[in-house]
Amino acid sequence: TEFYTKNKLNRKIALKLNKIYLEGPNRKICKNCENKLGIFFIKSFGVRYNLCKHCGHLNGEKLETKKFLKRLYVSGTGSKNIEKNYKEAFDQRVKNIYSHKVLFLKKVLKKNINILDVGSGAGHFLKALEKNNIKANGIEPNKYMCKIGNKHLKKNKLLNKDLSELEKIILKNDQRANCLTAIGVLEHLENPNKFLKAFKKSNIKYLYISVPLFSLTTFIENSFQNVYPRHVSGGHTHLYTKDSIYYFAKKYKFSVIGEWWFGLDIADLFRSLITSASQLDKDIYDKNIKKYLYSILDDMQKKIDEKKLSSEVHVIFSK
Repeated sequence: TEFYTKNKLNRKIALKLNKIYLEGPNRKICKNCENKLGIFFIKSFGVRYNLCKHCGHLNGEKLETKKFLKRLYVSGTGSKNIEKNYKEAFDQRVKNIYSHKVLFLKKVLKKNINILDVGSGAGHFLKALEKNNIKANGIEPNKYMCKIGNKHLKKNKLLNKDLSELEKIILKNDQRANCLTAIGVLEHLENPNKFLKAFKKSNIKYLYISVPLFSLTTFIENSFQNVYPRHVSGGHTHLYTKDSIYYFAKKYKFSVIGEWWFGLDIADLFRSLITSASQLDKDIYDKNIKKYLYSILDDMQKKIDEKKLSSEVHVIFSK
């Protein structure tokens, strides 16, 4: 709802974070395949983006500095905004969003699961796992979000750890987890390849990720510069594609054993049309846009999802 009601404020925050991001050094190699970058082809909210010709990954023009990442997740503008959003409607988020991720995981693995969850936020996924009697520990760099999460958790635990310790924690695997989960995390790491290498070297068998994708939403955001860009801005400085995911799977010899493609591309189009509309009578406008678009929103999105061109994907890998 806040994407509509607080469009100007959210857009202002996104532009502020982009400004901090643009202070970093230039990116010369692809964040995914580490080959040399070519020509930048779009500029959205002040940032230029390149689509890697080697692996199909969408790269922002700058490197993410430790200062930028700290402002996003530990302190500063980005962190405060995330904390506020994650605190509200905790149980509703668990039920409406994270419980479905657990059902997907159980459907694919069909065995006893012990989870090490990284970048756990306020522990919504940990709570959903707990409700399904799945043992899990999570690690999160933001102390405040750990405090929120642990108030709701009874068996599973949320531990406050710096992301610089991430590879060591995965390799050590104290709780003997058989599944590593990173829900909306890989795209936020300074070096995702270090994370993937740590998983490969560890004794953990499965990896479950959720990442944002280069999709129709990317083009919508590029065309509606007055609308808050929820997808590629702020913490999303680069985006995966089907090709770039399959590229690293092949590189590290991971087998894809479960995929769940879905997105918010048509919902983003819907929001952009409403937010940008020039209307004389709001009631008549809303009535007609719902009549001509809202009723077919899911059907339109389904076609995009089926082609694996959606704005998000969940993937489970096995070594």
